[in-house]
Amino acid sequence: MSLIPVTEFGAQFTQSEVIFLANLADHVYTDGQLIIGNSSTGGVSFNTLTAGANITITNGNGTIEIAATGSTGVNSVTGTSNRITVNNTDPANPVVDIAATYVGQTSITTLGTIATGTWNATAIADGKIASALTGKTYNGLTVTTTTGTLTITNGKTLSASNTLTFTGTDGSSVAFGAGGTVLYSTSAANLTVGSSTITSGTNTRILYNNSGVLGEYTLSGSGTVVAMATSPVFTTPTLGVASATSINKVTITAPATGSTLTIADGKTLTASVTMTLQGGDASVLSIAASKTFTVSNTLTFTGTDSSSVAFGAGGTVAYTANNLGVFAASTSAAIGVGTIELGAASDTTLSRAAAGDLAVEGVSVLTTSNSKTVTNKRNQPRTSTSASGDITPDLATANVYQRTAQAAAITINAPTGTPVLGETLAFMLAGNGSDQTLTMNAAFIPYGAAFATKISAGKKLYITAHYNGTNWITLMANEV
Repeated sequence: MSLIPVTEFGAQFTQSEVIFLANLADHVYTDGQLIIGNSSTGGVSFNTLTAGANITITNGNGTIEIAATGSTGVNSVTGTSNRITVNNTDPANPVVDIAATYVGQTSITTLGTIATGTWNATAIADGKIASALTGKTYNGLTVTTTTGTLTITNGKTLSASNTLTFTGTDGSSVAFGAGGTVLYSTSAANLTVGSSTITSGTNTRILYNNSGVLGEYTLSGSGTVVAMATSPVFTTPTLGVASATSINKVTITAPATGSTLTIADGKTLTASVTMTLQGGDASVLSIAASKTFTVSNTLTFTGTDSSSVAFGAGGTVAYTANNLGVFAASTSAAIGVGTIELGAASDTTLSRAAAGDLAVEGVSVLTTSNSKTVTNKRNQPRTSTSASGDITPDLATANVYQRTAQAAAITINAPTGTPVLGETLAFMLAGNGSDQTLTMNAAFIPYGAAFATKISAGKKLYITAHYNGTNWITLMANEV
């Protein structure tokens, strides 16, 4: 077929170009197919792209999507807030930098060399500074190689205005008093201080302040200890053996081997007269606080352990032979004395009438444990009085109970204690301006008429009860 040149859109195509365009129009295309030049044929071929490593190709209807896969390639580069910034203006060549807002982090364990800059962080801990810093200068002070230690107490200052060398052995020390000054001589010659010269070459001299002038004191003896102060303090001194040593005019005589005088802390031992204390080892003489022990004549106390003598307040023990002096030895604690005279002789005589029976002037007296007939003696009643209130009789304290102005209902409860046959209780009850209800406990049994049930206004009620071994037989009088 013969083709003629065609002109379209102002362009003129050759015959071969027209054939090429016709083939393109007649070809059936698949998704993603491209027209690719083919040097072996001198023409073109229709092919799709082939995916390489870590690449996926997706052919679509008129589209081709190429994507990276796996972890070996770089998909994207992003930064971390306040740490790393990434400038992706040129995606192929992103720029990575440290964020201007970066303030550091605690996870940095290794830091490289810091060449320049000013340290504005917290102080470096002692444990992070090398212990061996030699040949370094700090504020003009050069520290040279040494294995010693220089310690200056917190808040204190060490000043040296001239070259100074301290020498000595381990444990040596120099102590200066407050405001003290050390004077020294540069040779073994005499030492001159002010107008005073201290002669050298002697080991029996000490220096002291003699009213503001330096003076010398000559020592004598071996191992002499000198106290220049008025009231020196010696800590655990050892005093040499002396015969009849005197301290403050008190003579202390040396014992043959050794003895101890002990006075408790804060206590005083005073002897106003010559006195000798003697006894066996572990003997003790005890006198109570603020008390006085006086012996006006020779006195001997004998007895066994735990023996004691007790005197009443202001009491005096006086005896003559064979009166209280005959405390006969006995298997009992009885005092072997027939009678005891109180007051003047034959004034009041106490004697033993019988077992458990005491006689005064020969007459047996009534006690809680014997039985006696009492004649012409008054039996004083035991009473309990209140204005108002319930009554619970207590046989140990009273037998007569009185209410002078009962202002509310009243109950007489069962008595407490242990009654005896024939024991008597009496109740004297007076009402106030209104009637008051009366209740009797079941321990009280009416004898004759029934119990009254009230105390009438302005009236008095009298009740008597006798114990019959079981109950209280009760008589109640009419109100008056």
